[in-house]
Amino acid sequence: MRCAQGVDNTFATLTRHDSRHTGASLAASAEANIKALQRMLGHASASMTLDTYADLFDEDLDSVAERLNHRRTLEIIGFYRGLPQKYPPWTLERSR
Repeated sequence: MRCAQGVDNTFATLTRHDSRHTGASLAASAEANIKALQRMLGHASASMTLDTYADLFDEDLDSVAERLNHRRTLEIIGFYRGLPQKYPPWTLERSR
């Protein structure tokens, strides 16, 4: 970094914390399991990781909903085609 700043004095200064947060951001965007991210960062609990980096997961909500919907659709199609399946469609519906 010092070498780059020697060439270009507008080069940003990065701290260890910046690097750590970047690593956490990249892992979250790669859909890392929260427990894996917790261990990677050395946090005592997953709740500490979520409290610190919760903003990284907000964008994933739509993606999760789309994947769940896709999975449910595949299960229903398989059920009606008589394919063996792990979860019958009625187990995926919310109880009323």
